[in-house]
Amino acid sequence: MNRTANAGKETFGLIIGTRAYFNADLAIDVRKTIISNLTEAGYGYVILDEEDTPTGGSMETITDGKKCAELFRKHRDEIDGIIVSLPNFGFEIGIINAISRAELNVPVLVQACDDENDKVDLDSRRDAFCGKISVCNNLYQYGIPFTDTTLHTYSIHSPLFMQDVNRFAAICRLVKKLTHCRVGQIGTRPLGFNTCRASEKLLQASGITVVPVDLSEILYNAERIADDDPRLIEKMNDIRGYAIVPEAYDDKVKEHIERVKDIFLTEVNVKQIEFLHDTTGIITKKIKPNFKTLGKIYGKQMKEIAAAFGQLSQEEISAIQAAELSSQAYTMHLPGGDVTLSKGDYEITSEDMPG
Repeated sequence: MNRTANAGKETFGLIIGTRAYFNADLAIDVRKTIISNLTEAGYGYVILDEEDTPTGGSMETITDGKKCAELFRKHRDEIDGIIVSLPNFGFEIGIINAISRAELNVPVLVQACDDENDKVDLDSRRDAFCGKISVCNNLYQYGIPFTDTTLHTYSIHSPLFMQDVNRFAAICRLVKKLTHCRVGQIGTRPLGFNTCRASEKLLQASGITVVPVDLSEILYNAERIADDDPRLIEKMNDIRGYAIVPEAYDDKVKEHIERVKDIFLTEVNVKQIEFLHDTTGIITKKIKPNFKTLGKIYGKQMKEIAAAFGQLSQEEISAIQAAELSSQAYTMHLPGGDVTLSKGDYEITSEDMPG
């Protein structure tokens, strides 16, 4: 049986362990409690039906493990993690075969129920304390990473269970996000940062790919971008929108570049670095109106506006960009009436400097 998770919630493969020597009814109670708690919290789950095993859907034998593994494989794309619960000692053979044969490579949480001091007779004894050690030892032998609960054992009715499940769900989200992710590495590691060393092979074994980029290539491409390039201006405005950028930042950048100027000159094979704030006369800029936005406001005047855009000088285009940088509108005074330009009402492009 299975339940689809609510939006933004994880889906878990559930394994309820049991062992013939112990009372299987203890496992049935734990099964119902876990399903109820996960449903209330909005999590999804995949678990064997009660009639799939002699112990009401709990896990014991290799045959049980194979059935569970097959079920998990069918829901491979849904399952974000596996929760193993031990109502009693459990039988590690069925559990380890279910996880290893499913080959989901997802996080595993192992929970065990504790004994009650006044219930240690044959019908009530659990001994899950030792059973958990056995299951975890097998996971270790098979090279399957697992997550432990806050306490080695506790009642399935304890609030600790859902606290551990919520924490485990966060682990599953993190693992899922990192699996098959690509991490960009700009340049080499600085000599004085040994703590930043990492093995690409170990990361790749976990599905994380490192993509190195030569710093000189970035510097070369950055050099080709004009200071007044609309794409650069838009990105800088975005950065300033979510972070406090000190006014002296530009001077700090210049200071840092000056310190490593010789390296830049060597890497990109240039003779001199010059900081440009005004590219008038060096970079040719072109501007065209956004007919869609301007047309809604100045419909009848659009022919005049289009002609005016074609007559704008380089200085006037720079003034329009300067107004945008300061989050101000720019007004064009035309015979047919003033036209106020805001961000999005135009597109400015720059032509590369010859050579």
